[in-house]
Amino acid sequence: MKKIFLFLFLLSLSLPVSAKITASVNRSVATEGQSIELKVTSDTKMNGTPNFNILSDNFVLGGQSTLQNTSIINGKMQTAYTAGINLIPLKTGDITIPSLTWENEKTQPITLIINPVSAKADNTDLFIKADMNPKTVYEGQEVIYTVSVFDRSGLTDGDFTAPILKGAEIQAIRDLPLTTVQENGKTYHKFSRQYVIFPDKSGTFTVQPSTFRGHVYQERTGVSQDVFSSFGFEPGFIYSNMASQQKEVFVRSEPMVLTVKERPTFMQGKWWLPSTNVVMEETFTPIQNEIKAGDAITRTITVRARGVLGTKIPDLKMSDTPFFKVYPGQSKKENFVDEKGLIGIMEQSFVLVPVQNGTATVPPLTMTWFDVATGTEKTASVAGKTFQIFGAPTTAVQETPYQSADTVKAAPLLPPERPFYAKENNWLFFVAGFTVGFMATVILFFAAMMRPSHRKKKKAPIADLYPNDLKR
Repeated sequence: MKKIFLFLFLLSLSLPVSAKITASVNRSVATEGQSIELKVTSDTKMNGTPNFNILSDNFVLGGQSTLQNTSIINGKMQTAYTAGINLIPLKTGDITIPSLTWENEKTQPITLIINPVSAKADNTDLFIKADMNPKTVYEGQEVIYTVSVFDRSGLTDGDFTAPILKGAEIQAIRDLPLTTVQENGKTYHKFSRQYVIFPDKSGTFTVQPSTFRGHVYQERTGVSQDVFSSFGFEPGFIYSNMASQQKEVFVRSEPMVLTVKERPTFMQGKWWLPSTNVVMEETFTPIQNEIKAGDAITRTITVRARGVLGTKIPDLKMSDTPFFKVYPGQSKKENFVDEKGLIGIMEQSFVLVPVQNGTATVPPLTMTWFDVATGTEKTASVAGKTFQIFGAPTTAVQETPYQSADTVKAAPLLPPERPFYAKENNWLFFVAGFTVGFMATVILFFAAMMRPSHRKKKKAPIADLYPNDLKR
């Protein structure tokens, strides 16, 4: 019996233990933008984490965590293993968290109710506004989207999300300075951020709103903030170091309609650069007007286009000329932001190498663009520059004495190379002859010394005369 019991005990240890996993949330009813904490708990140690990525269609996936908790209940030790993640809903209405898998074990689905929020908070202490200018544009034209949060509740942190428009390029360009404004007879701190939107096709579209999510200090029951406000303190100042009193806030702007017009037919096939102003400038290095042939000249073109991304400014082309060999360099494109918006900058260089003498003109360059303010085509240009080139190989006319002036031949730049045996080099023959004679004498002398008559005879070794006797 002892052997049977021991066998069953060891068998129970070798059998796989089925883990039990459950999923839970800290709230099943939430407001749009409100964070939801999802936990998946197992009573057996698990590897990795559940497949949270399947939630990305309906939620913004936040930070993840893992936790191991051991407790003793009725004298029995129990350990729970938890994987958690913060979720922010992307939709309103009923959203289902599907069954999650963790090492072949699955949880039960969870249904959430997400309520929408209005652009203005119920207590009017925190609200959001957005503005878009202009609201009717051409394809690729810049739209300035400005979103602002008005706060008198004591924000501690927070951030914006960008507006959404499919088929458009959207970039944040700057945060505006914090200001204090009056709205409806109340004083607010105003936080603003600007985005640029570049729609790439024509039609009528809805720009999905921007949002702001942050934290404020929550009021404590029984303490009136008006008491401290009467002394000039900001609401909630007394709780500024109490992180436990923070609560999450979320506001969303209203959607906006954007109308995008097609590019004019007279601009088809040309550079499409919708802007309010385009300027071209050029510089030359070196700056002097006289250039020696073979020395390089660098021509640098700078294009500045307001309301255009630098990457949208087309590269320029410059071909060889009779006086210059042209080597184009890579363009450098970047963006600059001022109080009026975005400015795209493109800088491109060309290296010019003069190849012949004379008066040489670097040709002008032009760039066509579309003025969105007037609806007309315009041209930006640089004029080029004239240089005097010297020092290149030239040809000179030399009259032959034995011919008439009508039958002359161009003289080469350098005189023909004379053979080494020319008359003025006769001394080389003397040196070469003396050297050859001396070497021949030395060779004959050593050859004579090596003849047998001049070597002393030596007796042959005994081993050579009687080899067999020595072997015996």
